[in-house]
Amino acid sequence: MDYKAKFDQLVEKEQYLAAYQHLQEHAIHAYEDNFINANMGWILNQLRRYEEALAYLRKALRQDEKDGWIYGQIGFAYNHLDDVQNSLFYLRKALEYGEDVAWVHAEIGYAYHVQGAYRKAIEAYQNALLEDQNNIWGKEQCAKCMLAQQEYEEASILLRQVIEQEPKQIESRLLLASLYEQQADYQAAIEVLSCLEKTNDAEVLFHLGVCLRRINDPQQALAYLLRAHEAGKDDTALQSELGYVYLQSNEKEQADACFRQALSYYQQALRKERHTVDIYHEMALLYDQIQEYEQAIDCLMKIAEKDQANDAIWEQIAHLYGKMGDHEQAVIFLWKCKESERGIEWHSQLAWNYGRLREHEQALRCLKQAEKLGRNDVWFELEVAWNYTQLKAYERSLAHYEKALAMSENDAWIRSQIAWNYGMLKRHEEAIALFSALISEHYENGWLYANLAWNYLEEKKTQKAYAALLKAKAYDPEDEWIREQLAHMETDRRQL
Repeated sequence: MDYKAKFDQLVEKEQYLAAYQHLQEHAIHAYEDNFINANMGWILNQLRRYEEALAYLRKALRQDEKDGWIYGQIGFAYNHLDDVQNSLFYLRKALEYGEDVAWVHAEIGYAYHVQGAYRKAIEAYQNALLEDQNNIWGKEQCAKCMLAQQEYEEASILLRQVIEQEPKQIESRLLLASLYEQQADYQAAIEVLSCLEKTNDAEVLFHLGVCLRRINDPQQALAYLLRAHEAGKDDTALQSELGYVYLQSNEKEQADACFRQALSYYQQALRKERHTVDIYHEMALLYDQIQEYEQAIDCLMKIAEKDQANDAIWEQIAHLYGKMGDHEQAVIFLWKCKESERGIEWHSQLAWNYGRLREHEQALRCLKQAEKLGRNDVWFELEVAWNYTQLKAYERSLAHYEKALAMSENDAWIRSQIAWNYGMLKRHEEAIALFSALISEHYENGWLYANLAWNYLEEKKTQKAYAALLKAKAYDPEDEWIREQLAHMETDRRQL
């Protein structure tokens, strides 16, 4: 058997290192043709030793400057050295010299893919698939580019084809599941991944946990996320997701610990990464969760310092200032947004802050603008009602509380506000009836009993007022008005 046949035999068995050593032993034949240099380059590409591969491939090219296969191998090596410009040059040369085959088109696709030129990448991958319709890697890469271009239907077709070819193909199932997650079809994502559960793949377990949280099954979600951690996943995504699951289960302390762990990983990443805008944005969201609003604002301002702030950033900063109670700063940042970008949320947030600054007329004007843009929900009606209450426009306030109630399935708190407005409008019997109905439904607190007592007093029903005040005091023993009213009534009772 000659050395070439022996080499082919070793390659067929995928014994690449042995094949490489075999060629080294027969390096004396390199002068005869380009077989030694070309195949040494190819073997080194398979072994991921790309710099060494290039040295041999250049020698082979000097021996035959029109060998398209060698140009393709050089392009392949440059691709994996992240030298996209040289990669594309040599891959195009490969096509020019007749190497018009699937893998060359796929490598061209990958080069464009790395650059973020997704449309060109898709075209190249599709050319590769015309040559080799069963190329799983090409289909997966093409689908990734389609997802980046938001071509969801086209991507899902390719991914389903891969799954049909290879039912246990993990990456394709993860990509298809991610697509369903983006479309908020979490049950479909679970169905795609459930057959892979026994692989104990960390990413599969993680995504199952993510989807279960989204369909409000925090207990199951936590189990999968902890399994993902045991399987080796421990990054910002996992720790953040664990935090949200613990929040869903009302375990605030555990949630904060996970959010802080995620933040520590992001801080480590900041020391390594040059592209930090996304990191700062994610950190701001986590600082918001643990109620460290100043830190969150600091992260967002760092984005602004890099001249990458946009209206969404200004709105987010305003939202954080609002949570801190600094409504003046919130208003300042909201007014930084471009007029063309001032939508429903912008007008709503501005109204909320103006209301807390006691600029109720201005708040109502903003709410009117939000309504014109299509806002029509419980929050809107409650906010309008609250501002009218502050202006003592009780009829208008009552009308909006009633609208809110019609949208909210007999909410007890809204009914209590309606009862309070009845009292302000001197409709005391209606107020008493509604407060009493709420108590019979076990909706009770100090404020409610105090207001019931006040309405009884206005109706001169002192015995019932006294009983209600005693209930109110049991809830709020330090409330000054309750104590004063009880003191007056007890004095009157002693005098009688």
